Amino acid sequence: RSVMSIKIEVTSREVLDVLSQYLELAENPQKIMDAIGATLDTQVSNRFETETDPDGVPWAPWMQSTVDSYPREEDPGHGNILDRYGHLMQNRSWTVDDTSVTYGLANFYGAFHEFGTKDMVRRGILTSNPDTGELGSADQEKILETIYDNLGFLTK
Repeated sequence: RSVMSIKIEVTSREVLDVLSQYLELAENPQKIMDAIGATLDTQVSNRFETETDPDGVPWAPWMQSTVDSYPREEDPGHGNILDRYGHLMQNRSWTVDDTSVTYGLANFYGAFHEFGTKDMVRRGILTSNPDTGELGSADQEKILETIYDNLGFLTK
C-alpha cells in the first residue's frame, strides 16, 4: 500500500503563536495534535463533498477522455471527481507525536491530484500550494479554532 506524503507547513503567525502557548502548557501535547489531525480530515472530507480545493476553487471537471473511459451503467461507481469508487476517501489517516501531525492518503494516485501531471490538471486536496506545502487560509483558521477549543482557558 503506497502512502502519499507531503510536508505541510502552517505559516500563520497567529496559529504558530497559539500552538506554542498550548504546547508549553499542555501535559499531553498529542491531544491537540490529534485534534488538529481530525480537523484536517474533516476539511479534506468536505473537499470531496464540495469538489473544491483548499482555496474554495472548484475542481476542474473530467476531461472527455476520462468520461469516455469510465464504466457504463453496470458499474458507475460514485461518479465523483477524484474518487470514482471511494478508495481515496476510505484510506485517509493521521498519526501524531508531541510536535507534529502526519496526515496521509494511502493511495499513490492522491499525489497526481495534489500536484497535477503533464496530462492532468491539479485538483488540490491537502494544500493551497503543493510546491510550498502551505495550507489554505480556511484550513489554518480551522486549526486555530481547534487549538482555541482545546485551550479553553486562553482567550482569542
